[in-house]
Amino acid sequence: MAETESINWSEFNNRTILITGTTGLLGHLLAKVFIYRNKKYSCNTSLILPVRNIVRAKRSISDILESGNVKLFETEIEKLEQIPYKADYVIHCAAPTQSKFFVSYPIETMDAILFGMQSVLKYAQSNDCTSVVWLSSMEVFGQSEMTIMKENDLGSLSLSKTRSSYPQAKRTAELYAYSYNMEYGIPVKTVRLAQTFGPGVSLKDNRVFMQFCNAIRNKEDIVLQTTGETVSNYCYTADAIIGILKVLLDGKDGETYTLINDDPSITIRDIAEWLVKTYGKDNQKVRFDLSHQEKYAEVNRSKFSNEKIKQIGWNPQFSVKDGYDRLLKYIEESERESN
Repeated sequence: MAETESINWSEFNNRTILITGTTGLLGHLLAKVFIYRNKKYSCNTSLILPVRNIVRAKRSISDILESGNVKLFETEIEKLEQIPYKADYVIHCAAPTQSKFFVSYPIETMDAILFGMQSVLKYAQSNDCTSVVWLSSMEVFGQSEMTIMKENDLGSLSLSKTRSSYPQAKRTAELYAYSYNMEYGIPVKTVRLAQTFGPGVSLKDNRVFMQFCNAIRNKEDIVLQTTGETVSNYCYTADAIIGILKVLLDGKDGETYTLINDDPSITIRDIAEWLVKTYGKDNQKVRFDLSHQEKYAEVNRSKFSNEKIKQIGWNPQFSVKDGYDRLLKYIEESERESN
């Protein structure tokens, strides 16, 4: 992904990029891409990485900090204006990601997303940034009977479920981004991201793709805690990184782009059954435990169009089956190296 010709990498030469959320999957991978290119091509791209706790950050992203072009700054995401360094580009990845957290802490979920978004936009305004991109979620689409949904096709969201704290806050943050562009001319773009997985994910991650992989590797049944009827809308990590950078450089200010693979529709249950059939051993099977369905988003059978982001030159390269195959190999290699 650091060598793709679809990105005009020279735009980042001798520039400074602020990336939030570098202790998470995509923020970490984005930082690694720029550090790799610095080492190989002497790009002189500098990184500003705001973190909540420097001590913990130094442990979790030690591979990034080996570069001399990195500045860590300890601050809350809601207080980016305290950063005394100017960035040319901003990539905002920081946000809560766990469904269990959304349900148990809806206020904290909404505050982190909304105040974080405001802080990023105010930083960009005061530093006259060239471009800003931030990560929203496909969950903002809500529930709809539409077969294929484009960026402006929003369905319903329940306001009586704490699980809605995440998609509702993301919707409002998208409006913040649009409004800051319209009112103040901030060059901000929104990437509405599907569930993203692949090599680089933390082995401690507890999202569904890691639960599936761990069950396969431990020769256990895959246990679905929903009916599995939701269509799996996903993106492989390398495809996501390229998409984010394409929107940062080539997206239109104030616009939203859905970053998602357009493979034929496959449900969560389909994936689980395919994994068991392809990789399972010892009579592994798919089982259901529906006692905690409230933790998860409602069933959604819609497919989301990526036509808009394709128009600026992005195309996914990896299928969902490629993604699981590569993730299983990555987990195996990582565990072997740690032993």
